[in-house]
Amino acid sequence: LSFLEGCEEIAEECFSDCVSLSEVRLPNSLKRIGAMAFQNCERLKGLEIPVGCEEIGRFAFFGCANLTWVQLPQGLKRIGDNAFSDCQCLKECRVPKECEVSARAFDDGTRVIPE
Repeated sequence: LSFLEGCEEIAEECFSDCVSLSEVRLPNSLKRIGAMAFQNCERLKGLEIPVGCEEIGRFAFFGCANLTWVQLPQGLKRIGDNAFSDCQCLKECRVPKECEVSARAFDDGTRVIPE
């Protein structure tokens, strides 16, 4: 799944429960990923959030059971509640130091590395 440049927001629940979704290419114009946007996309394996993105909404990637890596950009301001919870394969994630990480944004098994 690829988004066209110019897209600034992915709406809440937009791709929630799309169990066949395995790859997402987000545009550089993206500013916000809405709540539950990719919740339970079980086949999604990796994710690069573009540099301009400032917010990842609550439960945005909740239940993406096969997500093994996420690249977060410098300049990301906020990660919402449970955004990456129930992502059992996500063992570590590097998070910009200035980013506000909400309660339970990651599972206890995910090592969050400030950078």
